[in-house]
Amino acid sequence: GRCLAVDYRLAPQNPFPCALVDLLVAYLSLLYPSEGSLHEAVPAQDIVFAGESSGGNLILSLVALFQYLRDTKSGRVRFHGSDVDVPMPAGVATVCPHADHTSSFESHIRNKPYDILYLDQLPYLQPTFPSCDLWPTNPPRADIYTEGRFLAHPLVSVAIAPAWFAKNMPPMFLAYGQEKLTDEEYYIAQRAKEAGTKVDFRQSDKLPHIFPLLFPRLSQSQHVLRAWGEFCHNAV
Repeated sequence: GRCLAVDYRLAPQNPFPCALVDLLVAYLSLLYPSEGSLHEAVPAQDIVFAGESSGGNLILSLVALFQYLRDTKSGRVRFHGSDVDVPMPAGVATVCPHADHTSSFESHIRNKPYDILYLDQLPYLQPTFPSCDLWPTNPPRADIYTEGRFLAHPLVSVAIAPAWFAKNMPPMFLAYGQEKLTDEEYYIAQRAKEAGTKVDFRQSDKLPHIFPLLFPRLSQSQHVLRAWGEFCHNAV
């Protein structure tokens, strides 16, 4: 299959919502190519959103944004001078997505012995880290992706987004190790399942964040990667 990897703007130079806006424009450009584009329009039913870790956060945020547009803007936005529909993709395929920037779920404590992800100890969040115009430390930064006041925004800590209560959401693939982020996605999976969304949730014991990419030769990693690909294939 074909893959479009979006070179979205990065934080801290370009904090939230820059990356999310870039993904939205990329998706709309697939659906509604401008005059002179080198590709024909790609229908939404042929597109699966895929991402891991922070990329998983972005695609979940994008789907949550689409649901917000459904609820408030009749699912339409202005693009290239016209009002266009923003349909859901055929599926959402994530591995170890980061869904809670506040680190509030209990798995952040329970699964600490098995994980390699230490968000509270990242050097650039420490008060001793050098300051510059792009990375001020007074007041201290709470997160590399966004200002502290947006940490609980539903398009940042996407686990709390109301989208997962919605009907007619695309099928979802969610895979985790026994990591700090596990409860965040389990929370999304439970809410989506109760709303009637088809959810494939997988959790592998004693394995850390993004283990399928760090240790691809493990049998558990090969199992997850194979299931990931099969989900994308079946979704379209």
